[in-house]
Amino acid sequence: PGENDTEMHAILADYRICVDTAPLRERYWAQQAGVGFVGLNNQLIIPGKGSYFFLCAILTTLEITPDEPLVSSCGNCRRCVKACPAGALSNSPGAVDARRCLSCLTIEYRGELPPSALKCIGNRVYGCDECQKICPHNAKAEATKIAEFQPSEELLTLDAEARESESDPTEKLFTITETHSYTNKIRNSNSIFRFEKITGEEADRLGLIDYPEINNFDAPTVLSRHFNIAPNTERAFRVFNSIFAPKVEMHLFILLFDASTASVNIVDKQRSFWHGGNKNEFVVCIGLKGEEVEWARAFSWADEPVLEVKTVDWFRRNPRKELIDFLSWLKENYTVWKRKEFSDFNYIRVSLAMWQVLIVMISAVAGSLLSVYLELGK
Repeated sequence: PGENDTEMHAILADYRICVDTAPLRERYWAQQAGVGFVGLNNQLIIPGKGSYFFLCAILTTLEITPDEPLVSSCGNCRRCVKACPAGALSNSPGAVDARRCLSCLTIEYRGELPPSALKCIGNRVYGCDECQKICPHNAKAEATKIAEFQPSEELLTLDAEARESESDPTEKLFTITETHSYTNKIRNSNSIFRFEKITGEEADRLGLIDYPEINNFDAPTVLSRHFNIAPNTERAFRVFNSIFAPKVEMHLFILLFDASTASVNIVDKQRSFWHGGNKNEFVVCIGLKGEEVEWARAFSWADEPVLEVKTVDWFRRNPRKELIDFLSWLKENYTVWKRKEFSDFNYIRVSLAMWQVLIVMISAVAGSLLSVYLELGK
């Protein structure tokens, strides 16, 4: 123990200090010690000071002459009872219905909020102080002068401009990648959109990039077989897919190739390998040689490749810029992209695989035999 702890131990003998860290009825014992009285809002009210306090308790074996309990009450005041949005207070001091109290439900309760709470919770997220705000004893409450209790500068500047200038508001964002099921008629058709069939072995030989796997509910956005992606760069593009891209129903992929071994023609192979991509994907392929962009192409199913052309032009004009610079530009231009619905391809007939054809034939034969059997039974 430190010097102060040793001195206190000599004064108080065995002791323990608690500030909301032990199962004590602090308000009850504070009233018994004459500190204040428990009001209708179930808070310890110190006359003339209010109820905005932390209660500290010192448990000790030292014999101390007790103070007299404070005898006081709220009188005829019922402001807190009327102000409680959930109707959790009554006319009895210290009586509160924890099943209704929004502070209990939003701080202590671990289950789903009951419908009754949802109707009156408003924009509250953590706690509710209506019963203290309305209390006359808090009307003249003085702010604490203790430095540790002063609000931080960060909280005092919770406006959009100040926060954006000081730090990245998305730094604590947790991104999630979800999967969706739908019929990709292009992928399964023998139409004019027939793509070159590329096997997994051929894709490895060509250096093509496969779709990323979803791991821990998320998947990478910047993909490459040859280059390491900086974590902050990858995260920035994931945030784009989480906040910006959904506004136009887009999912962005950045594919990085080694331009010393792959020409721009590899983009056609990559698109065939992905069967043109999915309807919401905007894919940017970049060929890097050293720290410079040698070539760039983009593809998607958009009817008008406006963003594709703008993207290629940006890299042509900025071959030495970082990916983060491209992302800043993209945030200002991505809304020109229009997703194409695969319902536009309803005229395409989807060809069945061989196993599907066999199932249809077996079902047809079985149906015919059953009909004959039923006829003979008659």
